[in-house]
Amino acid sequence: MKLINKIGWSLGLTKFKKEAWLVLFFLSLQGFAWGQATVSITVTNPTCSPATTPLSNGEIKVDVTSGSPNFTYNLKYTSGGAVLATSGSISLTTYTFTGLMASDYVIEVVDASGTATSNASVVNLNGVFGIGNYTDVKCNGGNDGTAQIAVTGGKTPYSYSWSNSSTSQSVTGLTAGTYNCTVTDFAGCEVTKSVTISEPNALISNWTVNTNPQCLQGNSFNFYGVTVSTSGLPITSYSWNFGSGSTPSTSTSTNVSAVAYSTSGVKSVSLTITDLNGCQNTYISNVTLNSLPTVILTTNNITCNGLTNGSVSVSPSGGTSPYTYSWAGTGSVSSVTATTAGMTT
Repeated sequence: MKLINKIGWSLGLTKFKKEAWLVLFFLSLQGFAWGQATVSITVTNPTCSPATTPLSNGEIKVDVTSGSPNFTYNLKYTSGGAVLATSGSISLTTYTFTGLMASDYVIEVVDASGTATSNASVVNLNGVFGIGNYTDVKCNGGNDGTAQIAVTGGKTPYSYSWSNSSTSQSVTGLTAGTYNCTVTDFAGCEVTKSVTISEPNALISNWTVNTNPQCLQGNSFNFYGVTVSTSGLPITSYSWNFGSGSTPSTSTSTNVSAVAYSTSGVKSVSLTITDLNGCQNTYISNVTLNSLPTVILTTNNITCNGLTNGSVSVSPSGGTSPYTYSWAGTGSVSSVTATTAGMTT
């Protein structure tokens, strides 16, 4: 009797093992395995959109790669936080959370053996940025302007493409003008911004002087009527240079009078003005100083008393031709011999 019971129990156990093996084999064919679920995550970010109106069309797709059905898919901000969305208990091995805004999320998948968690981040694919710091050109015609783009939003890293071919976030050595910068984030979203670099008005000076040739001795020049077209900033200094042989040779006054010269020739006179930014302009004009002429007289005396055959010859040099002559003295002369063409009496 006992032998019969043992045989029956043994046969039943064999049957149970066989049925259990068949169940496991069936589940393996369906892609399931016993134990805690493991998952893989696929994130679809929102499409490129303005930062002022971020889209809520991000997605997180969860695929269960092993575990025991049924499964419950939960979406949270933190592992211990409240459930934002749930699938409920379902047999599907794939579930997608939709309508998501940019944020960091925690995905929980619960099956009969426990809970599997995974982290996922959804980002807004928009390159929001503004002009950070920029400086205008300091002086008219200069090239010391700068610009820098400050970027927020999107997905790092960013790339930069300026209209002057620069690819850095900051650009220097800019002349006055408008520059475009296209910023592209890692996801391929891009935005283009413009910045305009300005420059002050040109600094221009002028002044008045008698530019007709002057004799060297006994004359001086007055430099007056200085006019300045400013850059919009105050003029901080005037610097004159009157050229070689001048007294005074330099001056820091606005208008200057009685500038005399000790040497003849063409003198280059310059005035440099400087404004508060350190911008300068130099105006140059010439004045001409002529030396006085010198005269050599050659005389022929009267040969006999009462005759009028005496003569005086004049040989001028220096100065600037042509010459004119003016005679004065006692005695009577019938003629004057000129040794230089063009001599008049």
